[in-house]
Amino acid sequence: MFCPKCGTQVADGAATCLNCGTPIAPAKSPAGAVADTVKIASQDALKAFKMFATNPVAGLSVAFEHLGPNRALSVGVSFGVVFSLCILIGGYVALPGWSRPRGVVGFLSSLVCALVPFVSLAGASLAARKAFRGQGDFGHDCFVAGA
Repeated sequence: MFCPKCGTQVADGAATCLNCGTPIAPAKSPAGAVADTVKIASQDALKAFKMFATNPVAGLSVAFEHLGPNRALSVGVSFGVVFSLCILIGGYVALPGWSRPRGVVGFLSSLVCALVPFVSLAGASLAARKAFRGQGDFGHDCFVAGA
């Protein structure tokens, strides 16, 4: 569970956030918890985007350090999903009607093609980090690929 004010992860059943002191509401249903997680991830993504949009080189590491590894992974995946949807929609808009993929199989193949840039960049970042014995984890790789 995350604090609704500051986004810090709090223990299940905690009455207040240890970071900012905000009272924590009782646990919600699984659907409500997913909605809260998506809302927090999108708020984090917007904050991170603002941080490194003004300073793309140094802002990326500042945004990652501000978010922490778990929230940065969520932000990276959020950015990757938005990017993939933009490619998918752009592909459908740019292609002439006669060459657009048709049916469910066509849509799924287009979706896979739209996911390839994000997934391959995250994989390449992971491979480079492992090859050069760099620090970090998959959350770092997803954050970089999404950004």
